[in-house]
Amino acid sequence: NTVEALKRNPYPILFFHGNEDDFVPTEMTKRNYAAAIAEKEMVLIDGAAHCKSFHADPDTCFAKAEGFFKRCEAPV
Repeated sequence: NTVEALKRNPYPILFFHGNEDDFVPTEMTKRNYAAAIAEKEMVLIDGAAHCKSFHADPDTCFAKAEGFFKRCEAPV
């Protein structure tokens, strides 16, 4: 159960989700994000289908990932 696992996960997590995903509903990512107890960020990509966030908006994906890694003190 992903929600239960995220309630125990101590590691930072960056959620990307395309708002045009017709395979995994955006609400599932929002529930996972709400359950996560660690440092977290959710990025919703306009116009992105399932697993296509990077293809739809690579600049935003790179910028959000870089900012998240810096905030969490992870090597970029």
